Amino acid sequence: ELDQSQKALPYLLVLEQFLPSHPKVQKISGWVAQNRGITVEAIKLYESSFNGDPNDLGTIINLGNLLISQEMWHKSIRHYKKALEFHPNEPIFLEKLGSLLVNCPDTSFRNAEAGRVYSERAYMHVRSSPRTTISAGRNLAIAFAYLGEFQNAGMVINQTMDMARQQNF
Repeated sequence: ELDQSQKALPYLLVLEQFLPSHPKVQKISGWVAQNRGITVEAIKLYESSFNGDPNDLGTIINLGNLLISQEMWHKSIRHYKKALEFHPNEPIFLEKLGSLLVNCPDTSFRNAEAGRVYSERAYMHVRSSPRTTISAGRNLAIAFAYLGEFQNAGMVINQTMDMARQQNF
């Protein structure tokens, strides 16, 4: 966390030797593997860490971002659905799942109605950061358009654009 990974590696090796299945050790090992470009190993470690400690938001975020960057759409969607079982009102996870369901490059995974629900929950959530709210608004407008609800799409676009201007995005 202090960006001193070289100093941390010897300690990590000891932890991996004595506590290889501890979720925090797996998370850090996953981060190291990811930074070294060993993606398959990083995903396995993050998944093990998440299964061992589903309350660690950092692990959920790191794994989700890695799955999306690797275009593992089915695994990404499944991951965020599972994360929402433990964190049902986490705006970041609602927005990510909504985005995947509305905008997935593999159209076979798209589900505009489900994406609308998740995006709307993130959009309306009081704890959503402006960035999350604006992204959720974009997804929500797209979902409304896919569903033929053009008046609702236009309303959300206008509200989201106003918010984005206020936040200087």
